[in-house]
Amino acid sequence: MKKKYYLLATLSALVVTSFIFYPKDEVLITKNEASPSINKKVLVETEKKMEPQMMTDLGNRTPTALDNLTTITSSEIRSFHEAFPSEKQVKEDMKSNPHTPSKSLMKFAKQLGPIMEKAFKDENNAKILTSELKVCAQDESVAIAARALCVQDTEKLAQYHPHIKGKAVELRASMPPEVQKILDTNDAFIKK
Repeated sequence: MKKKYYLLATLSALVVTSFIFYPKDEVLITKNEASPSINKKVLVETEKKMEPQMMTDLGNRTPTALDNLTTITSSEIRSFHEAFPSEKQVKEDMKSNPHTPSKSLMKFAKQLGPIMEKAFKDENNAKILTSELKVCAQDESVAIAARALCVQDTEKLAQYHPHIKGKAVELRASMPPEVQKILDTNDAFIKK
């Protein structure tokens, strides 16, 4: 009974954390808003992949620096994969301090947050992240709670990018019973 309570407490903490890290109505800075002193003509030219010498108008940023602000990088994906918590890590975290959420799950959520923000804003990023979330959700070495979070985040992306909806439905349907149970519990908790 205590294990179920701790698992539900951890999942609830992850749900609350996801609402903190993934705000829906918050205005996010895009590369067009990176420098308010740029006039509209320069912004239009920036979107049309203007020449490198004009990029100095953006505060001496290089095109790569701007892209890193809006595009998911391979180092972010690598860090995300490295943060995948194992079931063993989560159990050790719970044994060491059963009254707080698992440190490995929190680290995982913290790695995922900025990537999700980029995916909400850009369809290409959403496609990249969707495939990475699928890897996470289907990896049996990853903690069950993290796998459930990956499925839920795929569903959140589907709300912003409708072309992902089919993938999100398929991913949820392919989950084993222990992950389905967590997803159903979270769904019931959110609907209340």
